[in-house]
Amino acid sequence: GKDPGTGKMKTEEYTVNGPVAVMITTTAAELEGETASRFLFLTIDESTKMTEAIHRMQREAETLQGLIRRKKQDRIINKHHNAQRLLKPMAVVNPFTKYLSYPNQSLRTRRDHKKYLGLIRAITFLYQYQRKIKTVDVEGEPVQYIEVTLDDIDRANRLANEVLGQSLDELARPSRTLLSSIYKMVKEIADKSKTCLDEVFFTRRMIREFTGWSDWQIKAHIKQLEEMEYLHVRVGAQGKQYAYALNYRGQGIEGGKCYLNLTPVAEIKKLMGLRQATPSQVKKDQAPDK
Repeated sequence: GKDPGTGKMKTEEYTVNGPVAVMITTTAAELEGETASRFLFLTIDESTKMTEAIHRMQREAETLQGLIRRKKQDRIINKHHNAQRLLKPMAVVNPFTKYLSYPNQSLRTRRDHKKYLGLIRAITFLYQYQRKIKTVDVEGEPVQYIEVTLDDIDRANRLANEVLGQSLDELARPSRTLLSSIYKMVKEIADKSKTCLDEVFFTRRMIREFTGWSDWQIKAHIKQLEEMEYLHVRVGAQGKQYAYALNYRGQGIEGGKCYLNLTPVAEIKKLMGLRQATPSQVKKDQAPDK
């Protein structure tokens, strides 16, 4: 941290009783893999549509309605803080774990799977006053707990697909968005000139004009596209003409999102119904291995 007296940077030590939550922000296109696997990523929408919406809200903030909205926001935030103070330590039990699923194609999912289970647990924890508190005796000591519901899992699935789904994509979200825009641009050029996609060469200036992105935005994210070989670099005569060719055919272009293929609640209900309808299978599942 910075010393308030001298203005110089100094090392400060903090002792914190865990668990610890850490929040960081970065403009980097990507993070080192071991570090990234320990975090949940939330990325901003860099589209022109979102920029237009932000401008609209900024203008509204200068009006009387904006003043009223800020006052209401303060009260709402204060109410949320007070509600969180009412939450008390409570164990959470998930009776549906045997029906859940998670991708297993990479080692990173070992950590991401725990994040998914933790997300379900956190949602249930927030609803502790709407749930029946149960008690179990553990070696003579009563332990209170609440149980996960299918609604909790449904909420967690929707959030996990939006947030944890990014971890399955080898590209950062802004890089994926840039790739989708480049693909649309190249496809338009190829359709007009009746040529193949990989025969269309383009420059960063063409990307800027098509997307409306700034040059520093494109430089930050186009490097990852080069490294992952979604783009090929072509250098012209005497190294003056610097252009790109696309090595991508629009796979997953719809929305640019990676979904986790989590077990939906409807499927869990179906599986539960099948088990209840076949008690002999339940006995078989509970029988010890020979």
